[in-house]
Amino acid sequence: MTADRQERETLKARLTARFRPFLAGDLEWAILSPPLLPNSLQAHLARLPETRALIDRVRNDPSPLLDTLLTMKRQNLGTYFEHLIFFWLENMPGVQVRGKNLQVREDKQTLGEMDVLFDYDGACWHWELAVKFYLNAGDRMDPWQWVGPMKRDTLGRKLDRLFSHQLTLPETPAGQACLSRLGIKEVTSSPMVKGMLFSAARQDSAYEPGTTPLPPSLSPQCLQSCWMTLHQFQADSSLPFTHFRILKKPRWISPIRDFDDLVRGDQTVASAALAHCFQGHAAPHLILLARQDADHFTEIRRLFVTPNDWP
Repeated sequence: MTADRQERETLKARLTARFRPFLAGDLEWAILSPPLLPNSLQAHLARLPETRALIDRVRNDPSPLLDTLLTMKRQNLGTYFEHLIFFWLENMPGVQVRGKNLQVREDKQTLGEMDVLFDYDGACWHWELAVKFYLNAGDRMDPWQWVGPMKRDTLGRKLDRLFSHQLTLPETPAGQACLSRLGIKEVTSSPMVKGMLFSAARQDSAYEPGTTPLPPSLSPQCLQSCWMTLHQFQADSSLPFTHFRILKKPRWISPIRDFDDLVRGDQTVASAALAHCFQGHAAPHLILLARQDADHFTEIRRLFVTPNDWP
């Protein structure tokens, strides 16, 4: 066996162990979960019976999707999400992918890249892909007050870059030249952004589902939950869970599975585990709460728990 082949087999074995049990669920979430930003074409493609058939095939045999994951250059959540979407589009009848992560350059300078270009139903489409999780730290209607767990990103910054730069790249001279080299005269650009928003838990009530006002540019059907400090989590009596799991990327998007490595414990046990996490990395942690009924686990909620002085 050559060194390159051996390296590829080693990588495939590592990816298989890491992703295989979750691949069908992750693919289903990437395609069918509510978008953060409206995208009518995405909804149309997701409703096609061929989409459900593809997810079912991956559930029976995830090997083709694993082969796609072998092409990932980075092992992060954003790249993982992109490759799930690439795999979906590449395996949909009537869809022809024309390019992925196409760099747009001008005078040896990279202006940006177009995430995916594909032909469908007589038109060429340009999608910008992203998966985002934001916690609200102030005015809920202000996109700049929705911040990423590491506080390096905000919803406002993402929307600004998305609509003023990424989605307009095909309209620039350099973008037009890039499209021309592929024989493409015109594209329709739109966002394909998934994720979840987390509102601050009220002091007198842990969570009020469906009552959070959102910036007008967001889809009202997007996934929502809450975040709370460790003190709030310890004091909350509305979370009747029997098991939990502190999630790490890319498990943030995975639906619960009965074979998940859930930890049995109440708020005391979960709080101690979270406090231990904060000792090594004082950033919010996403925790999944579940209840066991006989041999079946039901997800109650997933929420961010933060250090007491966050943000």
